Amino acid sequence: MKEKFISLDEMVHKLTQERVNRFTTWVDRVTFIHILVVWIVVISSFGIVYFLLASKNAYLLSTASNIPVQGIIDHIYFSFVTATTTGFGDIVPMGYFKLIAIVEVTFGFMLLAFVTSKLVSLKQNVLLDEIYDISFQERINTLRSSFLLFRQHMTRLMEKTEEKMFSTTDISDLYHNLSSLEDTLLQAKALLKKDNNTFTKDISLQQIELIFNSMVQSFEKLKELLALLNSGHHRWKQELTLNLLKRCIHLNHSFFEKSKMFKELPRKVRADLKQKNIPIVSVLEEEIKK
Repeated sequence: MKEKFISLDEMVHKLTQERVNRFTTWVDRVTFIHILVVWIVVISSFGIVYFLLASKNAYLLSTASNIPVQGIIDHIYFSFVTATTTGFGDIVPMGYFKLIAIVEVTFGFMLLAFVTSKLVSLKQNVLLDEIYDISFQERINTLRSSFLLFRQHMTRLMEKTEEKMFSTTDISDLYHNLSSLEDTLLQAKALLKKDNNTFTKDISLQQIELIFNSMVQSFEKLKELLALLNSGHHRWKQELTLNLLKRCIHLNHSFFEKSKMFKELPRKVRADLKQKNIPIVSVLEEEIKK
């Protein structure tokens, strides 16, 4: 068996990407309060450095009196003026303090760029959240509409059965409708799947209850149709149709037994839904066994 080796470029790219992702996550978690505290602490630290390192070769000169600045408050004041690039000119650095001032100005620009990017990021997040809300609500509405459309198809087939107009073509329609139901159940499973994704929106309990109710009502309509087909001695039990029905029932079980969303519903709501669903699914399972 041939072993697969990871190239050095791939390894470096992977490590770099991991670090970028960690940094991005860290930046997203930083708030403006954190930025303000860090800014005040760092700028005050620069002022203390100016004060402690002041000597004959490096000091802050007051242009008004033409003598070196002595008080720590004045040193911190110069630090804040320098970091904000205000430049009043009342205090100027001398000696190697000029180099420290350049470093502080550079830091001030970097922090300003960071704040600007944070503001842009917040604006983007607001817009994306609005777009995601609209898209998410549309997914829920589409899901409920799909269940409703399935029930309408079942009602139409029931009417044809009662009017004794049910034909071989309608048996094919039943298969296609069951296929659509399976697709809808899979979409519901994807929508109700709860994970640790930061960008996954939580569904309200009311929306969860509506989805489960739509699901139960759809299976109830299916049960009613199959009962009519059996009473009319229609041969609807084809292998493909039965297999589809099995898969739909399996998805129904997974929703009511394993879905974390279902467990978040109030106990009474869960009990009522189960009480409606269990007899329906039991009848459908009996139909498969016959």
